[in-house]
Amino acid sequence: HGKVLLMQKYRRCGFPQLWAASAFKGATGPSQAVPPVEHHLRNHVQWLQVAGSGPTDSLQGIILTGWQRYDHYSVLCELLPAGVPSLAACLQLLLRGGFDEDVKAKVENLLGISSLEKTDPVSPYHRQRKLIHPVMVQHIQPAALSLLAQWSTLVQELEAALQLAFYPDAVEEWLEENVHPSLQRLQALLQDLSEVSAPPLPPTSPGRDVAQDP
Repeated sequence: HGKVLLMQKYRRCGFPQLWAASAFKGATGPSQAVPPVEHHLRNHVQWLQVAGSGPTDSLQGIILTGWQRYDHYSVLCELLPAGVPSLAACLQLLLRGGFDEDVKAKVENLLGISSLEKTDPVSPYHRQRKLIHPVMVQHIQPAALSLLAQWSTLVQELEAALQLAFYPDAVEEWLEENVHPSLQRLQALLQDLSEVSAPPLPPTSPGRDVAQDP
């Protein structure tokens, strides 16, 4: 509603044709690492509604933007590679006039991924209490170990690539804010899985304490 009123106000001020600027990343928090795709999709649905509320040619187009920092004293927010899925989804929504299952499948196919959604295989509650089914451990642990090895190699390659475009302090800042915490969470998950899968200690026999004999 606010966008519609704003467009009407601009038209009354003598601007019959307008361009809008929206965001596909860098607009939901100064330390956000990954764009919330659903939020940006909802925003673009609203822009389509705005476009349909006025004269046909009043909204000439929408420019998709993405901040990298909120200000010079803020940390780096979502970098472009992390924002590509959101950018692809928003572009397809604007091109097709909506985001149904067919559009979602098109985006996933373009990106070469199986799903835009992620799920957590084990809840924090069950991890804390070490209540993880052995079958789930067998299913998760090999993949997590492989991911850790790949990630460790990727971090080194990522650091080298970032150094080509950013100053060393910016590289250190971004890794500390966006990479190391996730890497530590993966290491913590593997630690929990290792503790669950470790064989229990044999029970102590109820015999007398020989050391206390006279």
